[in-house]
Amino acid sequence: MEIRDSRLYRETHKMFEDYCRKRWGMGRRYANRTIEAAGIAEDLGPFGPTNEAQVRELARLSTEDRRKVWAMVTAPGSPTPTASGIRKVKLKLGLLDPPRKRKPRREADGISCSLRATVIVTTEPTRKSLRHCSAQTRRIGN
Repeated sequence: MEIRDSRLYRETHKMFEDYCRKRWGMGRRYANRTIEAAGIAEDLGPFGPTNEAQVRELARLSTEDRRKVWAMVTAPGSPTPTASGIRKVKLKLGLLDPPRKRKPRREADGISCSLRATVIVTTEPTRKSLRHCSAQTRRIGN
């Protein structure tokens, strides 16, 4: 974390991403997640999360909620903590992340569109290139 935040990587590399790739063999995003995971593990103490899947489930929680969830997951008599166990506790406490809304593909204003394209290009000088494109639409709903 110190290397990134104090920009110590600039002694050898211009950008943090270059430093991560050349020194550690990982991308900037993965390095940032690893740094965040280290902070979470440090916050939860020596008996904190032991793998990335556990940390991912705890990452979006506030510090207070994270500690509450971890205490429930590691309570005496509980099974070994797992990412799915953490998710179940988050669900029980109402802390589960809402599902992401995905935009439908190629749909707009109740019309579904499909596109089919055929492109044939030949290298023979006597034949012409054929380019054909057609689109089909159909109304969805009403």
